[in-house]
Amino acid sequence: MDRRGLAEFMVENGCGCTPSYAEHWITLVTKAIEDAVCLGERVKLRGFGSFYQVERKGKRVVTRGGQEIFSPDHIGIRYVPGKQFAQRVRQQDSDSQERKE
Repeated sequence: MDRRGLAEFMVENGCGCTPSYAEHWITLVTKAIEDAVCLGERVKLRGFGSFYQVERKGKRVVTRGGQEIFSPDHIGIRYVPGKQFAQRVRQQDSDSQERKE
């Protein structure tokens, strides 16, 4: 699902606005999350998950051709799904596994 699909879902499920206005709200929410994480804040959406920065150590990698490449230290972004979200995904997975058998 992309931004437009999410906006259409919001309209179909009673947000009471137009698809373009729903897209505007999605843009505002994602920008707020991006801005907060860029400032080093942890963003927690109960039941959905949290976003935050992590420091990644540099590492040395040897390619298949034998060339050595070094990746310097850098800041990464981490997303950890919320408990409810993770449980729902696991339930979907176990249900689909049962149907295959």
